Amino acid sequence: MVKTVLSVKNLSKKINEKIIIHRLNFRVQSGEIYGFLGPNGSGKTTTIRMITGLIKPSAGHVTICGHDIQLEPKKALANIGAIIENPELYPYMTGKQNLDNFARMYPKKISQKQIRRMISLVNLSDAIHQPVKNYSLGMKQRLGIAQALLHQPKVLILDEPTNGLDPVGIRDLRLYLKKLAHQNDIAIIVSSHLLSEIELMCDRVLIIDHGKFITEKDLSSYQTNNSRQYTFKVSNTTHISNFFSATTISDINHFTINCSEEHIPEVIKKLVQSNIDIFSITQQKTSLEEDFINMTRGEK
Repeated sequence: MVKTVLSVKNLSKKINEKIIIHRLNFRVQSGEIYGFLGPNGSGKTTTIRMITGLIKPSAGHVTICGHDIQLEPKKALANIGAIIENPELYPYMTGKQNLDNFARMYPKKISQKQIRRMISLVNLSDAIHQPVKNYSLGMKQRLGIAQALLHQPKVLILDEPTNGLDPVGIRDLRLYLKKLAHQNDIAIIVSSHLLSEIELMCDRVLIIDHGKFITEKDLSSYQTNNSRQYTFKVSNTTHISNFFSATTISDINHFTINCSEEHIPEVIKKLVQSNIDIFSITQQKTSLEEDFINMTRGEK
């Protein structure tokens, strides 16, 4: 059953009379990957630090699994795990020794069965008895995730989890996180600068700028929107506007039309009947990156 596991209501932070975060509101559901985006200096890190209890908000509320972080901090934080940038690991200990060490730090006893389950969950069984200094960056990230999940939180926060990973490592981490969220009903909040990766990984995204809410998007819209822009390179565009509505003529040889893929044959047929040669057709797909740039292009 999908339920709200993190609720941020009217969250604000003022430092030295400067408003860093201004009345931020959003909710995260169980089993989803939620992207948290914004330009440098937008307030992402400050927001994450308030959600994880590292700093206190000036106003507003953070509620985790029904517990207000200011009124019931222990109960709220018991339901959250986080990796801020790189996981803190002891390089000369084995992966297993690292997990055993961190397990002892939690007030509630964590069993060896739970530790073994986390090792299996992050696919590190074959390397868990090797020193962490021998791990790849991707393996260290997965060990860090196992560490953050030891106490079985309902919310996992990852700040720039793909930093330093090569393309294969980024893809593997993306696939792993999607499986972790959707199969284990864990809400994962990801902050990253790799917008193309966020588009592939996340179910929804929140964009903030200057500490203010800009938009929240369901990323399925990028895959399900049938209407696309197509740019045609042709022999002549002089009479194009007579044939098609909703067209943009760039120059004597290029025009752009909004239509679904199913209508492209009709456009081609009309051009051929009008003795207009077609040299190329290019699909212009709107991406999260383009939307992000357009939405945060204000004065800096």
